[in-house]
Amino acid sequence: MKPIRILLVEDDDRQRDQLARFLNKTGFSVTAVRDGLTALNMCLAHARNAAGTDDRPFDLLLTDYDMPGISGIELTELLRKSALWRSLPVFLITGHHPTALRWPNIPLDSLTVVGKPVDLDRLTAALQKAV
Repeated sequence: MKPIRILLVEDDDRQRDQLARFLNKTGFSVTAVRDGLTALNMCLAHARNAAGTDDRPFDLLLTDYDMPGISGIELTELLRKSALWRSLPVFLITGHHPTALRWPNIPLDSLTVVGKPVDLDRLTAALQKAV
């Protein structure tokens, strides 16, 4: 069985490294980037190269909510404009209460909100269940 491929987007170096290391040790395949713009450019470049196919390099997106530049919600909204990425499961990591999160173009029930501090066992189970 192929490992679940995760695109992890987290601007905090320590948190990104710890989470990526844990997920890789748990059997996931993680590509970790530090900001939403890098993630967006990677995904859109792949969409252009894979035009007409449904071949994605990632099975799900695990992104921080609050990042400089493009937030996790903005990243999700921009990715969902591409047919290739529209159905990508999204896990949004945040220290905010879910009712405080608002974005007009994305219903929050289409995301899985992960609270901080991250419960790694619950996150692992949720990630495995999502794909």
